[in-house]
Order: sequence, then structure tokens, then C-alpha cells
Amino acid sequence: MAVALSCSGIAGAAEPSLWLDWFASDDPSTPLSFDPADQGDVTSDQNGGMIYTGSLLNDSWQLSWTTRIRNNSSNAYMDTAISVINLSSETQTFSLDTRMSLSDPLVNPETVDLAGSLALTNTGFTGGAEVKDDMNESIIQASLDGDVADVLFEGPYLLQANGPFSSAVDSAATSMMPTLEVLNQMSLLTTFQLSPGDLLNLTIVMDVSNIPAPGVLSLIAVAGLIGTRSRRRTTSSGGSRP
Repeated sequence: MAVALSCSGIAGAAEPSLWLDWFASDDPSTPLSFDPADQGDVTSDQNGGMIYTGSLLNDSWQLSWTTRIRNNSSNAYMDTAISVINLSSETQTFSLDTRMSLSDPLVNPETVDLAGSLALTNTGFTGGAEVKDDMNESIIQASLDGDVADVLFEGPYLLQANGPFSSAVDSAATSMMPTLEVLNQMSLLTTFQLSPGDLLNLTIVMDVSNIPAPGVLSLIAVAGLIGTRSRRRTTSSGGSRP
């Protein structure tokens, strides 16, 4: 397999906590498992994390990624933008698993927020583009310590872009409460079938926190305020009766 790598790396940088597994059904040399720090660029994020960027090119596919990660005692965050082009003449199944090993494990994580978007483009002068699930599996799976915690774009799933150079988009988000006592690893797996010659851009964000999400805190505060007002109205009404 002839693979062109976009890579420079950071000499002397600490070993990254990120790992990628890539699979393309028309390429017998896959799956590929690699440290993205060895296959691309690593820079510091202004928010205190790291940014990994890189690309792989084969006769039958092209993969590019930009992945941001952060981790402290109260939060673990992973944001990945992925671009996949099917360069073959047949529909292919692609899969990319992005795993982050936490340097600072989360104790009793409270919330998992997951969001994703798909942008499909027909790159040809004729026909259309299509992305769908593989064997009724969800397009995106988020896992905590190896167990699936939540999913987006559940199978059966189909997104189509009809017409030359047409495009189609879709997005989804979810939130859940995990039951882990300690979180050591989180991963984002995307698996899909893509029509020949076409392009799919994916953006996936997973945010795990060991404190309730701001939205949840706001709801609790509003509920408490409404309850207080209700009690006051009841008291006032009762006091006005003879």
C-alpha cells in the first residue's frame, strides 16, 4: 500500500494520550493502528489541551483529521473533525476509532454530552452521493472504558445528496448520566458506508464532566425558583381566605 503521510511531529513532546484505528473495506492493508503524533502535527491548545492534525492518502481513500483533547480532574473533552473521500469506484465501508487515555482519570463522572454532524458532498458531474450505516450499526458510538455509553445516527440510517456537486447535512446531540466510579478512557467510533468518489465530513464532540452540566444546574435552579413562587402564592391565597 502506498500511503502519503502529512507529518512533522514535535520533537521531545510527551507521549500523547490519543490513538487512532482506521479501516477501509477495499484496502486489505487496513486496519491501521497508529499514534497520531507520529503521523501528523501536534500543537498546544490555548485552552490547555492538545491539537492533533494529519492525513493519510491511499489509492482508494483519503483520510484527514483534526482532534482536540483536554483533560483535568473535573473534565475530559474530545473534539474531532474528520474528512473521508472514497477514491475507489465502489461503495466502501470506513471506520475510524479515536481513543483517548486520560492522564487524570475522572472520579464519579456525572454527565456525558455527545454531539455530531455529517456533511455529505457529491464530487461528480452526475448522479448523487450517499452515506449509510453498516449492518444497522449507529454511525457514531461513544464509549467509556470500552463500553458503549451513547450513540448518534442510529441504524438503519441513510443520508443522500442528489445532483451534481450537491450536498446534504445532518446533526444530532444527546446527554446522559454514566454509572462509572472512575473513568480512564473514552473513545469515539464512526462507521459508515460511502458511495464511490464522494466526500463525507464529520464533526464529533464528547464532553465528560464529574459535575452536573450547566444546563442541568440551570434547570434545577429554575425548578427551585418555581417551587418557591408556588409556595408563596399558595400561602398568600390561603391567608386571604376568611
